[in-house]
Amino acid sequence: MLETCGMKLHKLNSNSKELLNSSRDQEHSFSTNAESAIKTLGVSWKPTGDYFMFKVSISSMTSYTKRDVLSIIARPYDPLGLIGPVISKAKIFQQKLWLRKLNWEEFLYRMQSHQSGSILCHL
Repeated sequence: MLETCGMKLHKLNSNSKELLNSSRDQEHSFSTNAESAIKTLGVSWKPTGDYFMFKVSISSMTSYTKRDVLSIIARPYDPLGLIGPVISKAKIFQQKLWLRKLNWEEFLYRMQSHQSGSILCHL
């Protein structure tokens, strides 16, 4: 159907083995390795399990600044808004830091630092 309109399908991938087996090899430009993930819309997608993956590296710190917290919250790239509910706790914590009118380089108090470490590690 697409070829009749002059559109050539390429970089095809699916979580359906039947669909993949029915197409020609030159239509594929991906690894058939079950462990490999494919970038789709800037997000890693694992077709074998049909799920998206988000990787965020967070270095463990003893104390955080407001700048550190914002930096960690802003790291995940999520154009589809799939991890919005997960990241909302961290954004609420960031809002509390704004209300306290802390400077960017001011270290958080012990309780806030412990709370920020807990929230950020759960991302």
